[in-house]
Order: sequence, then C-alpha cells, then structure tokens
Amino acid sequence: MKYALQLYSVRDFANSDLYTTLKKIKDMGYDGIELAGLYGHSVNELKDFLISINLKAISAHIDISTLEDNVIDDTINMYNQLGCKYIVVPYLSEDYCLGNNKYSYTVERLIKACDIAKKYNIIVMYHNHEFEFNCTNQKGNMLENLYIDINRDNFKLQPDLAWVKVANNDPVEFIKTNLNKIGTIHLHDYLKIDEKIEFRPTGYGCQYINKILNECKELDTEWIIIEQDDPSMNKNSLECAKMSIDFIKGLNK
Repeated sequence: MKYALQLYSVRDFANSDLYTTLKKIKDMGYDGIELAGLYGHSVNELKDFLISINLKAISAHIDISTLEDNVIDDTINMYNQLGCKYIVVPYLSEDYCLGNNKYSYTVERLIKACDIAKKYNIIVMYHNHEFEFNCTNQKGNMLENLYIDINRDNFKLQPDLAWVKVANNDPVEFIKTNLNKIGTIHLHDYLKIDEKIEFRPTGYGCQYINKILNECKELDTEWIIIEQDDPSMNKNSLECAKMSIDFIKGLNK
C-alpha cells in the first residue's frame, strides 16, 4: 500500500509556501498527495516540481461546480495533466443531496464526469461525511443511491472512516461490505471530547488503525489517504501529519 496526505490537512502551510510544504511531506515518508486546489501555481509548474521530488499527485478534491458543462473538460484535463488517477467531489450542500431538489443534478454531473474521465482512465469518486448515512429511501442511504444511480464502472466511493464511524458504522465492516465500490480510503482519526469531535493524528484517536490497515492489505487497497481536518494535541498541521505517517510506519516495522 501507498500513503498520501490530503493537502487540505496542511492548508495553512500550503497557502504560504506550497513547494516547501510538499518537500516536507515527501521527507516525512508520504508517497503522494491529494490536491485541494493548486494554491496559485500553474499546472506545469506544479507537475514539474512534483516530478523533481518524486511525489505523486494521486487525486484531487473538486467542487461540483467545476463539473458544469462550460468547465468540466478543462477540470478533468487539468488533473489528468498532473497525473491524478482520481477526482473526488468531497462535499455537497443539502440541496444537492438525496431527497432534495438538486439531487438529480448531482447524479447528472457525476455521470457526465465519469464519461469524460473514462477517456483518461480517471476514476470519479464521492467522499462522504456523516449526513449521507441519514439520507435514505427504498434503495438505501445516499451512498448506496449514488452508486446505483450513477452506474458507471469508473465511479467509486471514497469512504472517510472518521465519518463512517461517527455515523455508527464499523469501519472494517464498511470496507468489507463495500469492497467493489471503493476507490481510495481516507484514514481519518478522532476522539469525542464532551460530545465534540476533535480530529487527531492517525493512531492517536479512537480508530483501530491496525485492523483497518490489515483489512486494506487483504483487499489489496492501493492508496490510503491520511486526513486531519484541523490540528490538535498542541501541534501544528505539519507536525500532526508527521505523527500520522510515523505511527503507520511504526506498525509496518
């Protein structure tokens, strides 16, 4: 398995000095990154720099608005040029979710994205939070509906294991049950403190990391993406990112 860092996790450092931040991520031992914008850099500049430090841009989180007809080709082509294997819609406001008036638009845009992305061998994914498990109909929850309604072989789910667990699902069982539906996995750790969620470096929260990683190995998962929405434990975001990869590398010794 390979490990990537979701760049949004260290957005404060990336915003101020992207290239230094990327070099630090590589030096920590990450194999790749998941983009969340280009932080003011051109595609060619960023591509050349990533090649120079041997860091892979495996995927990118994109807003559904970038899949509108007038920009969708440029969006997908841009991430293809960067070598991304996946593009991911990471969040939808309520109107765009199952049971609301723009859900059909969500399905339409993701189908169009899949059809264009197929030309580049790119997989389109949807990244969950907690609420999708509470949006249900006769076909199941919103994630189950998306998979059925989109019905493309290059559409997959990107389970965020923090929100999977917050929604009262066992992450290991979720991975087993949805094996054929999963593209990449967001390894996201947390603790509940006074009923509030505090995101933590991987291995410092409530997730059973060893069990999750063992299941991913059994299922031959290619990429695990580390995410931490906000730093904690009196550490900055880069320090948290290093704690996460150090914990994982320690398990593999």
